[in-house]
Amino acid sequence: MPGILANVDYEEALTRYRIREVLIEARRRSISYIDKMKQEVLADSFYVHYRQPILKVPTENEDLETSLWRFVVSTYIRSEAYNDVSRITRLNGRLSRVMAIKLLKVYNSILSKMDRNEPLGKWLSRQWTREAHHPGRVG
Repeated sequence: MPGILANVDYEEALTRYRIREVLIEARRRSISYIDKMKQEVLADSFYVHYRQPILKVPTENEDLETSLWRFVVSTYIRSEAYNDVSRITRLNGRLSRVMAIKLLKVYNSILSKMDRNEPLGKWLSRQWTREAHHPGRVG
């Protein structure tokens, strides 16, 4: 899965360092699905706070996990809470890391609910498949 932010170089050494910082802190905070999350999700969670995020256009073959992460991030960055938070996290590595952990906790909670509630996971998968094959169709 490539990351969802257009303004992040996911192969850059500094990005890899930020991923490692977020991963260490997330493990310290016992985020249960952290080792199952893709590295790009960890980078996105940091950089959505560190700089003005620019979302990539979704691809036709985007998987469910990427679509779910995109939904979480896009919903968050349109919120009033994000507007308030981003004012103090911009270009602040420490605060961006703190807020990345909070965002990952939200995503972790959704992943956990999907795992615990098999019907929910199946329903989301069906909805995603339907949308992937029939974009814009409702129901």
